[in-house]
Amino acid sequence: MIKYLKLEKKAKFVLSDATNIELDEQYDILISETLISSLHKEDFGFIVNNLKKYLTKDLIIIPEELELNVKEFNKNQEINHFLKFNSYK
Repeated sequence: MIKYLKLEKKAKFVLSDATNIELDEQYDILISETLISSLHKEDFGFIVNNLKKYLTKDLIIIPEELELNVKEFNKNQEINHFLKFNSYK
């Protein structure tokens, strides 16, 4: 995505635990690749909430929203769980 948008000279990549990282400057865009792994390894909500303090007031967060619908089958009973997380709230 960075190459497609020709932002190679402006982008900064940081390898760290995004749930507790401390940064030394403000950023305009947060792109998270944690959607698939967030279901069992990384918590997208904790990541976004921690990094919001390092984003400018005109921030852009990609993805903007995460929705998850899980069906649980327990002793002939189906239970639906629905999770919706908005990155801007």
